[in-house]
Amino acid sequence: MSEGILEDEVEVEHLFFYGTPLSIATSEGHTGICEDKAEILRIAKVVKKDCIEALTELRRLARNAMPSKTAKEEGEQEKQEKKMYPHLKTIFDRIEEELVSKRRKYTTRHLVLCDTSFPHSSDPVSHDTFNVKPDFLLVDTSSKTPPPLKLETRPNWAQCLAFFEVKASEYDGPGRGRGNQHGATDTLSQGVDYARILLSSRPFQLYVFGIFFCGTKYQIAYFDRRGVILSPEHDLIEDLRSFVRLVVRLIADMTLVDLGKDPTVELIEPPSTQTQAGTSQRCEQSGSSQVFEFPQFSVKFGPESQLSGPGDQLNQAADLHKRTWTTQGMYIWSSHSYLGRGTSVFQVAQHSQAGKVEQHAILKTAWRSAERRSESYIYAKIRAIFLESGQQPEQIEGIPTALMGEDVVVGDPPTSRMLSIHFLRDKDRTPSLCSGLAAKDWILHRVVINDVGKPLWKYSCGEELIRALLAALNGHKALADRGILHRDISPGNILIKLRTEEQAIPLPSTGTVTRAAIARSEAPPILTGIDPQEATGFLTDFEYASLPNDDDWVNPQDVDSIKKAGMSGTAMFMASEVLHLIDSSGDHEVQRTVSHDLQSFLWTILYVVFKHTMDSLERTKDPKGFQRQIIEEEYRQMFSAISVKGLINLRLQQFKSHRSIYVQITPTARAPAPIEHLMRYVAHTDPILIDLIDTTWNLLASGKPSKDRAPPSKATLAATRHYG
Repeated sequence: MSEGILEDEVEVEHLFFYGTPLSIATSEGHTGICEDKAEILRIAKVVKKDCIEALTELRRLARNAMPSKTAKEEGEQEKQEKKMYPHLKTIFDRIEEELVSKRRKYTTRHLVLCDTSFPHSSDPVSHDTFNVKPDFLLVDTSSKTPPPLKLETRPNWAQCLAFFEVKASEYDGPGRGRGNQHGATDTLSQGVDYARILLSSRPFQLYVFGIFFCGTKYQIAYFDRRGVILSPEHDLIEDLRSFVRLVVRLIADMTLVDLGKDPTVELIEPPSTQTQAGTSQRCEQSGSSQVFEFPQFSVKFGPESQLSGPGDQLNQAADLHKRTWTTQGMYIWSSHSYLGRGTSVFQVAQHSQAGKVEQHAILKTAWRSAERRSESYIYAKIRAIFLESGQQPEQIEGIPTALMGEDVVVGDPPTSRMLSIHFLRDKDRTPSLCSGLAAKDWILHRVVINDVGKPLWKYSCGEELIRALLAALNGHKALADRGILHRDISPGNILIKLRTEEQAIPLPSTGTVTRAAIARSEAPPILTGIDPQEATGFLTDFEYASLPNDDDWVNPQDVDSIKKAGMSGTAMFMASEVLHLIDSSGDHEVQRTVSHDLQSFLWTILYVVFKHTMDSLERTKDPKGFQRQIIEEEYRQMFSAISVKGLINLRLQQFKSHRSIYVQITPTARAPAPIEHLMRYVAHTDPILIDLIDTTWNLLASGKPSKDRAPPSKATLAATRHYG
């Protein structure tokens, strides 16, 4: 990702200390204490006096530290870093204590040492949990706790706002000695990983700040979806006042918008971690009583947002409630990739002016290239294509319609601006911060889908999964018959449909009818599952869809852009032919076809059953001796890769080495060796899926059914022969 790195940019310090155009345009940014020169100087003098031992030790450790490339003993670098932790923590705590004692400036944000334990993750998608940790995290505790802070529980990544990464040697800085295959130092690569996790865990986060502290030198780093910007180096010992100013800015002055929150999204409930059971999202791994309450957000669409189709715009103030959606619980999907679209998907609800829930829907937010059409436009075109053929798209199983969509705008007319990467980096004032980007901008886009569903891996039984897949295949075929190709089939882009159901809460038949009883009888509609025998599903995320007469070729320019983006969240489900093209250095082309999408369906099926199984084993604490660790290892051998080449190699290993090896798992069923334990569990809990998994495996392996298995069920035959 060397093209996305800018170094020694003093302007990034302006973004940090004075706010990005984002916070300035929304009047949510402010400088505060850090611009009170006399106060910062006073605190710096206190720190120099009271923390003289810590400062002296940091200087000594930095002078004696060996760079990572010359550290001879394994783990020596980590030992050197750990010796620096208590001294830095002493300085952080003293700065915060001084703010509290003299200014009565309590804060809900604290720099927390992550010495031995990883932060929690509540991510609903990945079983490759975020088992990495910066040395210090800026944590929002949602309580004004005087320092030194002692968290009763480990923080959740969703509570974390920024990070400090510590290296003992100044020669291990993020901008020195680029030498690995990605064009970045190991230190910078670590920072990119932390930023990726923070952006994924906080889906309405637009950018992240990080601080690299190496030796006694430090740099501010700014991370957004197009790359990294590094400030010049500063030295803690030579300029303690500037370091104090930086820490004060982080813990006391910056608003959430200054720290990167989307200003068009309002935080309704801050995230918190509790230690009792409840309806909150559980954040501890299996066996813990800790729960994490994921916050609610209110998302407002602008007055020019489109409703149902082109031309139906919401311009009246009375329509404000029709443009406001509230998230419902944890996100369904949040991209794990750093560069790229950063897609997030939420279930949302719309309320009447009286506050009653009127409608449920799906909200998708993602960055799009200014060179590409918006997803709202694609939905409108798909609708028009169906209407031209005399059909209502709402009547086609598996195809959703869009309620509204927009490119996100910040501020009010006439000074409103498009929320884009160029805007965040203040291109008008500092064009150098956009010098490493392509000529075209990237724009934040939202769309609301007029359907609501649950993730595919949350199926209640095998029949529900099969019927949801068949519905999605029906929709895909209807689109393909009209020259529309989805081109991004993945587990996050297929949902099992839920229905809205009025709550039946009758009024009392005797006695006085109270206002409270009337209010209960008018309870809002709720989302419920559908009988598995009537289950259905639908496709989402049409941003990459091709329309009739589009160029469906994957050309070298497309490949180059994918390579720069790295391992994306949906690469795991791409057809192998497309993966080989991405990995190749040649200039040949491959035309995207229906067969590529169908292979993505097959990878999706395998992933979904793995994901459902691992979730089930976590909830039930491994019944009947089925071991989650063994199935997780099978999953990793299929899907866990950090590069496209690595994913290709996993597939080759599984299907070349083990294609002919089958293991008897029941008197009537055999399983391919690489997924033996997965199929043993499924045979015990949901045997209807055995045929589906076996057929999926054999189609991926060779396209031919195995002679070792029982005849497939009617549902499986329908799914695999859907296209004839």
